[in-house]
Amino acid sequence: MNLVALALMAPAYACDTVDVDVDGVDVDVNCSDDQDVSYDSQDEDAPQAEVTSQGRSHDSQLLLQYGMQFLPTSPGHDLAARYVGEHSTYLGAELRYVPASDLLWSGRIGAGFDVFGKSDLDLDLGLFLGTAGEWERKKHDALLYAAPIAGTEIKLGYDGPRLFGSYRWLGGIGGGPIDDLLTENEITLGYKVVPAVHVYGQYLILSPGSADNTAGVGLGVRVAL
Repeated sequence: MNLVALALMAPAYACDTVDVDVDGVDVDVNCSDDQDVSYDSQDEDAPQAEVTSQGRSHDSQLLLQYGMQFLPTSPGHDLAARYVGEHSTYLGAELRYVPASDLLWSGRIGAGFDVFGKSDLDLDLGLFLGTAGEWERKKHDALLYAAPIAGTEIKLGYDGPRLFGSYRWLGGIGGGPIDDLLTENEITLGYKVVPAVHVYGQYLILSPGSADNTAGVGLGVRVAL
């Protein structure tokens, strides 16, 4: 009879079916089906990990960039900051300084969006307002002029896990000989050393209005925050 008592005290979840044979006694203990259902329901109610499949993550981030272009007359320096939002929109500011050239500087702030959204491919369309400055060296005393400009930006590129590249065209219109149609063409190829630090090479064609075009290669670094 001790065997019968042990069989009856056994927890239902520890067995499927237990048969105990004793002289003159036949005991059959079955695990409760209700218990199994309760465990199944608990598993169904447990939170499941959400799995998503998409291209590059477009969480909001701030990109800070410095580049130097080796132009024929003198090196050009480029400082840029761009905030990229979660919905593939951006706000940016940029300053290009080219000493000893017809175009001393160009600066602008702009906004736009990425047509392809969260894809690794980029097609940025934007507008900007800014200013362009030049030295007037023909007179005895050199004078510095500055005039407002406005224009558009178009960029087609690829931004992968490690490699990135782009072609960017900027066209600004102003009222002077330098900024009547100030265009910049950039070809950029880069590598993400770590997620937060990127290096790149660049080829720039600078066309300051009626002045002679200037072109050169350059190097730069970008930080993603």
